[in-house]
Amino acid sequence: MKYWRKNRFARMMFSIALVILMTGIFYLFFRVIPVFSQQYPLPDNTQEGNMEMSVPPSSDEASGQEPSPKRETSTPSSDETSLPGIPSFNAPSSDSIPSPETEQSIDPDRPMVALTFDDGPGQGTTAILNLLEQYNARATFFVVGLCLEQPRQVEKMQRAYEMGNVIGSHTYDHKSFRKLDESEIREQMERTDKAILAALGVSASLVRPPYGHVTDDARNAASTPFIHWSLDTEDWLSRDASSVIEAVQENVQDGDIILMHDTYSSTAEACETLIPWLLEQGYQLVTVPELMEAKGIVMENGQMYKDAR
Repeated sequence: MKYWRKNRFARMMFSIALVILMTGIFYLFFRVIPVFSQQYPLPDNTQEGNMEMSVPPSSDEASGQEPSPKRETSTPSSDETSLPGIPSFNAPSSDSIPSPETEQSIDPDRPMVALTFDDGPGQGTTAILNLLEQYNARATFFVVGLCLEQPRQVEKMQRAYEMGNVIGSHTYDHKSFRKLDESEIREQMERTDKAILAALGVSASLVRPPYGHVTDDARNAASTPFIHWSLDTEDWLSRDASSVIEAVQENVQDGDIILMHDTYSSTAEACETLIPWLLEQGYQLVTVPELMEAKGIVMENGQMYKDAR
């Protein structure tokens, strides 16, 4: 202590180091973490903040048997498609975006699965679209509305839609419905729906709730069915193509809705093997609406569907 009191240089250096440390902590918590959390929301099958598996939906959520509250909705006019955080532009005319390709021939007597991709558009989207186009397959993309602020991401979804894939809503910024009230949930869905309408000229007909969470408030706010999943590849956890391939090859069944994320290049790499493999096994790769229709399932607004079995 006597040395510390006498050594002015040591005290000065300690003070400088302390200031640098506090500045770094301030920058981390108030600049880096908020930006990172906005650009990279937690995957759907994790709890916020702890990366644990989410609570599976109850049997009544998954079955679609319980009557669901409905609300009247109307297609917003072109001057209503502007919202805070979404570029202000009118929905494109029918001439600006080609109509999706005609429906592919689906044999209801053959096995089929629906590949679904969440949290995008992202770094794996283009490669996945290339594979779907190569093998004449289709999928369902549940997009985060915030991502559609970027023109290059909008272009990816326009291409996906033109190919005959279905574009669903994954809410605006991936907040769990368990932390929102009914009006906040409705705002999340409507903001995303208007972003999709502005990008594609059509509204979302399906919603995948973040983390798979559905509440009574969410059911009351819903104007579409909710889509869960029956086969989780856990691509968000492994970030490894071989693990994703193994998860599908060892567990896939007729009528599955398969959860993946087009935000990972490893998922796109896995699809290079999975898409041709599934076709070789006799599976038809269809969208969620095509899967449900082929299996004779009529979806209702506000109900949760995890498979077509």
